[in-house]
Amino acid sequence: MELSPEGKKRIYEEEKVRLGAQEKIKKGTEANKRKKENKSTTQAYIGYLVIIIVIFIIALASGCFKSADELTASVNFTGAQFIITNIDNFDWTNVKMIVNVKYVLKIQRISAGKIYTVDAMQFTKNDGTRFNPVTMKPNKIQIWCDTPKGTGVYNGKWE
Repeated sequence: MELSPEGKKRIYEEEKVRLGAQEKIKKGTEANKRKKENKSTTQAYIGYLVIIIVIFIIALASGCFKSADELTASVNFTGAQFIITNIDNFDWTNVKMIVNVKYVLKIQRISAGKIYTVDAMQFTKNDGTRFNPVTMKPNKIQIWCDTPKGTGVYNGKWE
């Protein structure tokens, strides 16, 4: 039995609609799959972020990121000597002074309220080169030390 042209056209249209519906279902399924993948990826990132935040909070609480206490000091340079005054009410111990980021001098103690005078040439670099106040100008000094509360630091500079 042969189909009429109208019958063929109707079957063709029905087939076209059926294929369109299948394509739509297939695209919807793929879109849902991508949404699920994106959702689980987002959830994983959120989980990692929460873990990192919790670790950071625990580290802060345990004192891992303890910042140094600021020392109260007065530092003057006479042209040949540094005059350092400990204005704090506690001794500084295991003192490390650094001039111009590279010249270092270590001393055991600067007592509370005391003035410590040190010759500029006592500061040395790692290779033994001394700070020469005739040819160099101090522009920055740092003092690091142990305090009753932990580490203390002083930062000073000259223009």
